[in-house]
Amino acid sequence: MGTLSVIIPVYKVENTLDRCVLSVTGQTFESLEIILVDDGSPDSCPVLCDGWAHRDSRIKVIHKKNGGLSSARNAGLEIATGEWVTFVDSDDWLEPETYAPGCYAVEGCAGRYWLDHQQWLHCAVWNKVFRRSLFESLRFPEGENHEDIYLLPQLMLKMDRVLTVKEGLYHYVPNAEGICRTPSKESMMLAINNHLRAAGLLNVTLSDAWYMTLLNMQITMWRCGGRQLLLSSRYLNPLAVGGWRNAVKALLQNVVGVKMLCRLWA
Repeated sequence: MGTLSVIIPVYKVENTLDRCVLSVTGQTFESLEIILVDDGSPDSCPVLCDGWAHRDSRIKVIHKKNGGLSSARNAGLEIATGEWVTFVDSDDWLEPETYAPGCYAVEGCAGRYWLDHQQWLHCAVWNKVFRRSLFESLRFPEGENHEDIYLLPQLMLKMDRVLTVKEGLYHYVPNAEGICRTPSKESMMLAINNHLRAAGLLNVTLSDAWYMTLLNMQITMWRCGGRQLLLSSRYLNPLAVGGWRNAVKALLQNVVGVKMLCRLWA
């Protein structure tokens, strides 16, 4: 494996940035190019980023106007030189062996991998390492949420195989102010449409479990005031949707349809 470019967007994370960067610089795999993208952070993050660059020669810093997560990641991609590239959110941290464990290969079409390994549940880019060449003609959509589910299917269509590790070594820290914790009808609509777009790009039919994930988004969207139906009613196997609450929703949806389920459940 050649050099790995690690792109870390930085915005209002002065309390967690040092922990994040320390966990990256402390990797047992040392051939790293670490790119800190200060996305116009108004706190002490710009100074902290520059301090890290002076401490470790592998670290590069970009200072830019605030443009959001996708903009910051794209800025990092523009200067990345590694054969490989990955992304780390600056409030998360890594185990020392994150970029060094052994892998096993999963080959075949992207659509089958997406379904068989429930990739639709794990569509974040921060738990993956990519060949940088995959991004030659692709970038994250700027100004939108749920950017990962938008871009990942396009990246997967360019892959001929996937290497998977069994260990969970990336520590994701939930953000209380993130879009998943403060949903809006616009956010849920975009998420559902991006998932449906992924199914179309990969030429796959939504599994019952995947459909249920989107159905729960549809219910949340309805609860937030979004009355537009993005899903068509379909038969669901209650035993295949995960958990008793979802099983009840599946049974209700089978009988009354999506619109009435949203009215009853939301």
